[in-house]
Amino acid sequence: MHFACQPLEGDLYAVGLVTSRLLSDWLDALGPSFEGPVISEALLLPWQPGEACLVMESDTVLLRYGKALGARIDKTLLSVFLSSLEDSPQSLIVYGENQLDDLQALGEPWQQSAQWRRGGFPAALMVAPASEHAMDLRQGAFAPRLPLARWWQHWRTVGIAATVALILQLGADLTEYQRLRGENLQIREAIQASYRQANPRGAVVNPEKQLDQQLSEFAARGQGVLFTPILATVTKSVASMEDASISSLNFSGSTSEIRLDIVAEDYQAVEVLRDRLTQQGMTATLETSSAREDRVRARIRVAAS
Repeated sequence: MHFACQPLEGDLYAVGLVTSRLLSDWLDALGPSFEGPVISEALLLPWQPGEACLVMESDTVLLRYGKALGARIDKTLLSVFLSSLEDSPQSLIVYGENQLDDLQALGEPWQQSAQWRRGGFPAALMVAPASEHAMDLRQGAFAPRLPLARWWQHWRTVGIAATVALILQLGADLTEYQRLRGENLQIREAIQASYRQANPRGAVVNPEKQLDQQLSEFAARGQGVLFTPILATVTKSVASMEDASISSLNFSGSTSEIRLDIVAEDYQAVEVLRDRLTQQGMTATLETSSAREDRVRARIRVAAS
């Protein structure tokens, strides 16, 4: 047997029972697309306190005699059944097609309290209230399952289209990734080639950072003077002299100074160079000088004024 229940009020419950095989046959006949409730037909009949509703059929009687009480019994047992009820109904609402036969089936004690109406089960449903609160027998193992198959039939086209779109998008993203990866390799190779042009020696770990560090050494500190303006002034001043040349040149990034070793014709030429550097806004200090053969070698420290 299959049992179902529904709370009524307090600790009172309505209980329905049906054979599992019969309920299974009903659901099989309705098909897997059926998602509605299975309600006892007796509880679909109209009912009010103090009365019972009966639907007379050929050999059986469908009746409801309480809020959650109903049954289908053999017509010959109807009188005995009504007399056995603990709370006897005060009136009977009888639906049928033959008034005389229907009232005789009630038995003598119940004929006086019966109200006969023409019609069967459909006629009784016409005056019955909505059955949304009636007990559903589809509980436990017979409870409705999620309609996955129906959902799949409804959304199959959308699902396939979404899957195809996702695959195409992944393919496009992978192709774009490979293209960008190739471009990145070319850019890295170009960066290393450019770095090697500036510094052909040493290991290349991070070309951008290494080159920035090396270039920062040529940036002025303290006074904010750059290497290139000082170099331009020095080379311009030396080039304006006929008999002077630079033998070596060193730049100090910490002091923003150039140490210049020059070879001139005499000491006077060295002083002329110092004067020209001073006129160009530089501070030129003679550190050392020496005469060798017919030439003079001198070291001058040059800084921005």
